[in-house]
Amino acid sequence: MLELSPSDPIIKTYLKDLQHLKSQQVTHELGLKGPFQNLLDKAAKKRGWTLVPELSTHSGGKRVVPDGTVRDEFRLARGWWEAKDTSDNLAAEIQKKLKAGYPTRNTIFEDTHTAVLFQDRAEAGEYPLKDAQQVAGLLNRFLHHDESDEREFHRAMDESKSRIPDLAQSLRDHIDEAHKKTPKFKAAFAEFVALCRASLNPDLTEAKVDEMLIQHLLTERLMSRLFNNPEFTHRNVPPRSKALSKPWPLPVSLRPISSSASIPITRPSKGRGRDSAISPKSRISSTPSTSSFSRNSRPTSRTLTASSTPHAKSWTTCATPSSRSSKTSSV
Repeated sequence: MLELSPSDPIIKTYLKDLQHLKSQQVTHELGLKGPFQNLLDKAAKKRGWTLVPELSTHSGGKRVVPDGTVRDEFRLARGWWEAKDTSDNLAAEIQKKLKAGYPTRNTIFEDTHTAVLFQDRAEAGEYPLKDAQQVAGLLNRFLHHDESDEREFHRAMDESKSRIPDLAQSLRDHIDEAHKKTPKFKAAFAEFVALCRASLNPDLTEAKVDEMLIQHLLTERLMSRLFNNPEFTHRNVPPRSKALSKPWPLPVSLRPISSSASIPITRPSKGRGRDSAISPKSRISSTPSTSSFSRNSRPTSRTLTASSTPHAKSWTTCATPSSRSSKTSSV
């Protein structure tokens, strides 16, 4: 665990830079905030965190922009910093910020003379910034703060990291055994491999498909329980295999298109507010390089007919003019 000492070089540099600015009679916020910003940035990096200046956030239903937000490796906000002028009444300025909705879960308010730390939505301490011991104490308490939900999140992350390799290896062992001893699995797997090669990549190896199965089995419950995302089970290749699971409906956007398949695309005609009916007898075919249409009317609907292989696709556009047209021309 990070523990800064009063003799740490970043604290010495902070006190030296601050004294230099004050010797130049700099008293305004923008002129004096630099040393503390550099101090907090370097201290956060020692913890593996990042200081992001002027990052807006919503707190208490309001949009606020603290001078700095400290975020961890998951880009979660772990604390905030707000600087004030030396001529300001720090206590009064803090109250203004609190009324404006500034977060107080772990926030430093400072005016180069004094820093006030808020944690868990209450004042946690006041620190004179001329004292290296006090500066070190402020930073250590700020950087070590964890709320209960954050502690639980990181505990779950650590546990997940430790368990996933074992779970993946167990799944790999079960799949390897099924390849050797289960004829039904072997037949189902062959069908599944054919589906993956047709849908994703004709060069997929069986080993890669095994990896795909393992990843899907590891993440399916996460997607369905944590994110409540049913599209995951509909659009992923593994659950679409009839052999390895129940038959899931394949979305049109991902469905292999046969030579006789057609995808209707309707477009409302101007001034009508609804689609016109398609009459199969009135279709006029064209190729991608030519287009046939009625000179005296606008098309109200069209159908794309696809003739495709896994590697090549050709499209034929069928335009449907309104019933008023009787003449066509090619362009």
